Amino acid sequence: MKPSSHRIAFFAALAGWLALLVAGSAQAAATLHVGPGVGHPCATGPASCQLWDSGGGNMEVNPLYHGNSIDIYQNAGGAVTVGKSALSSQPTEPLLLILAVPNVDALSRVNLFASNPITGVTFYNTYDPLVPTSHSSAGIGKAAASGTFGLSPIASNGYARDLTAGHDVYNLLNLPPPLNASENFTNLSGAEKSLQGITANNFGLYVFALWGPKGLGPNGLANITFNTGAIPTGTFAMAYGHKTTSYTTPFTQAGITRGHRVPEPASLSLIVIAAVGGMWFSRQRTARSV
Repeated sequence: MKPSSHRIAFFAALAGWLALLVAGSAQAAATLHVGPGVGHPCATGPASCQLWDSGGGNMEVNPLYHGNSIDIYQNAGGAVTVGKSALSSQPTEPLLLILAVPNVDALSRVNLFASNPITGVTFYNTYDPLVPTSHSSAGIGKAAASGTFGLSPIASNGYARDLTAGHDVYNLLNLPPPLNASENFTNLSGAEKSLQGITANNFGLYVFALWGPKGLGPNGLANITFNTGAIPTGTFAMAYGHKTTSYTTPFTQAGITRGHRVPEPASLSLIVIAAVGGMWFSRQRTARSV
């Protein structure tokens, strides 16, 4: 092999290594998991809680049930604290909660979340599922202000843009990179149809800013409480934070509000067995009484 060929091979290998390094860094930023609230077994987004098989046993999306309580868990032990700020004013770099509401039209853009629906925010650092009330501090959650991370415009109710085919949430909002493109229309609409039977033509993106004196630290959890019934069924929830690097939610760890809690297969089997047993017992009693 000629010396020039050696150099070409060397630089090709170096380029490949750098590409893997960049890809790994972008992937490492996808560490914010969304769950149904503090104290719930699914709060930290374990694989056993995921709802939807997108094919080949790839389970994705966490349950939020009725959506009155949502949490954001930072699963990276070496993460930088985000959303840390005094309570008096909204910071320029808060922790963001992003809601993707299916089939938002011109009327719902104005009326949905007309007044801020968040009634309370609590940060838990470090979050311990066995002792969920320790290391807690109060926080604030409001519709994100226009100009947050360069987002503009944002309506007073948090509405930012509509997500449609061919786009993903983070890039559409033009948030600082690195970003995760898995929160895209194809994934959201596919899970929406499978889990809720809703055919989504678009998703209205609503952005809320969360912050507090301690913020969200490594292995910490932010618990957000909404007014009852504020979040429509089929709404996806994801998070974003930025401080020297970006932290995002992969689609596998997004949350979705459910109209009702669907029994697990094992529980469903027990219900069927109990129902059949009840019918058999009733028939036996009827037969004896004749």
